[in-house]
Amino acid sequence: MIAGNGPSLNQVDWDSFKGVDIFASNYGHLHEGLRDHMTYLSVVNPWVVSQDQESFDRFGGWLFLPFYLSYWIGAKNRHLLLDTHFGYQGAKGPSDRFSTRSSVSYFNMQLALCLGYRKVILVGFDHNYQQPERAVEGDLLKCEVGDPNHFSEEYFRGKIWQAADTRRMEFAYSLAKDDFRRHQVEIVNCGLDSKLEVFEKQPLATALDARATKRLDPESEVKPEMSGGGRSARGFDFMHSVENMTGERKWALLFFVTALALCCAIVYWPKFLLAIFAAVVLTSIGTSITLLHKRNLLAESERQLDLLFNSRSSYPQSGQVSKAENDLRTSTND
Repeated sequence: MIAGNGPSLNQVDWDSFKGVDIFASNYGHLHEGLRDHMTYLSVVNPWVVSQDQESFDRFGGWLFLPFYLSYWIGAKNRHLLLDTHFGYQGAKGPSDRFSTRSSVSYFNMQLALCLGYRKVILVGFDHNYQQPERAVEGDLLKCEVGDPNHFSEEYFRGKIWQAADTRRMEFAYSLAKDDFRRHQVEIVNCGLDSKLEVFEKQPLATALDARATKRLDPESEVKPEMSGGGRSARGFDFMHSVENMTGERKWALLFFVTALALCCAIVYWPKFLLAIFAAVVLTSIGTSITLLHKRNLLAESERQLDLLFNSRSSYPQSGQVSKAENDLRTSTND
């Protein structure tokens, strides 16, 4: 089950979810029922992490987050740093780059697909936001009073949050639906009053009945289209344009700048060009060290994600801990 954080989450009977793995996100751990039942927690937004850094850093369960949030949350066992991008293309396997576009729930859908689940239930996806009419995706807003968009008025009270774009969210969800269908994975929305119409709706009791799982036809997928024009997200484009470059292109750009600085230094050799060249060399060294550190952290996270898939696919019986789960408990990456 993937839990949205809408007000309808307060209507959930959590006893119904015994034996169900639950993906929570952002401040979902503030909901008592969700906190007591969730299996995983994920966060992709720097504003969410930076305003409650200690809470996420202390979290002892499975935490999925993009590498760029490692500035706030250190790498440790069960805290998996994933390679991400800001485009819409979702990950199909642990070694793919995960999209963080539009919604952390889209991020969770990709995780559910990569971990091999055969059916996904959406709960708490009200898909209805009260925000300034002219606000666009990424605009910074301050919640001065109670938060009407989430399960608790305290969710964003006194905090900065970013405006949502439900149209872009629906486009991302349509891509996820397409990927799920290709991989024979069923996904249903159990919020009968939800305004999210991308996924088939089912009563919760029906969705939880294992016999209700349908076999899907991968050839019957519908290609999603982005409806409407709209304005692009503010504050993200430049930051993520570099992140979306492949490692090879980043190195090529770095070597080009270094070679250009070297040529200028050889031809002209004034002191200021020499200083520029020295700065570029130092930057190259620093970048190399950073990329090597990032590569090691991502490789460790991918290894743990594979172990998690193996432990999830063969649940231990009668309190016995599977070998893969035991490996995860004893592995460290401090």
